[in-house]
Amino acid sequence: MALISAQEALELMPSNRYNVDKALTVISEIVKEAAMKNKIYIRLGYHTAKFDPCARDAISKHIRWIGHAGDTRTEDEKKFISSLVSALKSAGYTVKEYYEERQFVDTDLIVSWA
Repeated sequence: MALISAQEALELMPSNRYNVDKALTVISEIVKEAAMKNKIYIRLGYHTAKFDPCARDAISKHIRWIGHAGDTRTEDEKKFISSLVSALKSAGYTVKEYYEERQFVDTDLIVSWA
């Protein structure tokens, strides 16, 4: 049995795996819960890992690229992050990149409303 190529594996994946509308719907619920707990921000990557691993990977690659680790993002990931950040900013949120190197590298997008 022959191993399929990486390109063939990518072609088998759903074309809508980076769904901005789905992400915004879930983010809206997460923000509501956080605001009711008197919080003023969420760590987007932390929360997206629970509902959408593809979104979490896109966020992680985006932050690593900002942290000068080399741009490994696909065009779909770039478009997803750009659209997501634009939608959040147009709704009045502040979006900041979080990158910290210690024993491990911690990366995220911080979405705040205060």
